[in-house]
Amino acid sequence: RRRTYSLTDSGLAVLRDWLREPTVEQTQMRDLGLLKLFFGQFLSSEEVVAHAHLQEANHRARLAAYAAIDAHLAGHEPDRVAYARATLRMGLLNEEAFVRFWAEIAQRPPQTSLQAE
Repeated sequence: RRRTYSLTDSGLAVLRDWLREPTVEQTQMRDLGLLKLFFGQFLSSEEVVAHAHLQEANHRARLAAYAAIDAHLAGHEPDRVAYARATLRMGLLNEEAFVRFWAEIAQRPPQTSLQAE
């Protein structure tokens, strides 16, 4: 059961005020895969490669999900979904970058003399 909500005039005014406020915050990235890579020297190279393959697969799946959403939105009236699709484009670009990054790590994991055996 879905409920449909509508924006009141006063709610729209508050939303517009908020949208007009400058946004200067740094983007925060919280990614456990990257955090584990940061500590990768405590793993063997084989474990790092396995981790990279898993992360690449996860990001490929998310990329496919975003692409499916984009295809769905493409079937709607362009004026109604233009900003949603613009926002989604950033998600697609981000996931494409993650896929490339993790594929590179899997192909050429960092090497260090401190690497675990």
